Amino acid sequence: MELETRNSLKKYMYGLVNSALRSLVIKNHGLEAWEKVVEHSGVGISDFEAMEPYSDEVTYGLVGAAVTVLETDVTELLFEFGVYWIEETGPQQYGEFLDMCGKDFPGFLSNLDAMHSRIQTLFPALQPPSFSAQVLENGKIRLEYLSERPGLEYFVRGLIEGVAGRTGVRAKVDAVQPIDTSPHGLEFLISYSE
Repeated sequence: MELETRNSLKKYMYGLVNSALRSLVIKNHGLEAWEKVVEHSGVGISDFEAMEPYSDEVTYGLVGAAVTVLETDVTELLFEFGVYWIEETGPQQYGEFLDMCGKDFPGFLSNLDAMHSRIQTLFPALQPPSFSAQVLENGKIRLEYLSERPGLEYFVRGLIEGVAGRTGVRAKVDAVQPIDTSPHGLEFLISYSE
């Protein structure tokens, strides 16, 4: 799977995302590996201002370079980054917002849009995805993920895993299918147990 960018549609992520990727790479591979990622990406920036917006092209470029430099698969890196986002970045940067999502797995997933709305008070240019969770039966959830950003399925899978760990359950993505009404939307069928 390749990450793609769309030059005609400028989108921005806050530096917090790039800083989190930097922290993940340094934690697992060292500062020298991160410096190689930056060099290979050609973005020319090693440190990022958390509250400053950066073009999505910067983030996609860093991820693509990390895949090459670290000799890993993009799906593995994105999954690991999703878990890291929930376990490390979220609690450090906006833990109170995560706490407001709830302590149980379905409740947390159901409150993701409300959390993003509150986070937008800190990051007014935030362009978050939208999530909608539906509990189907005991231990099953359908999670709709709507986004204008392509290629992030495994990041969302990592987020799901991170939320499961945070709420003390085991979760497994049973199936993923595209949503016809959204260019990059996905529907995740999730099983979970205590």
